Amino acid sequence: AEYRAKLEEKAKELLAARDNINAVVDSLAEPYRTVLYLRFIEGHTVEKTAEIMFYSYRWLMRLQATAIQEFRKAVNK
Repeated sequence: AEYRAKLEEKAKELLAARDNINAVVDSLAEPYRTVLYLRFIEGHTVEKTAEIMFYSYRWLMRLQATAIQEFRKAVNK
């Protein structure tokens, strides 16, 4: 019973963290929101994300780097 309670508590913490991450991603401007959503929430590859967003691989990599910086700024507010 004690182990189950610990697991349930950890599950609640993880769900809250997921909700917080989603809220931060949702607060970002386009196209940062979309690139982070496709890459890290839906789990697409860089190649597939670039294809979906009609960007080149290289541009998507630059965009992703900027999106991650914007995410970090939003988290640290």
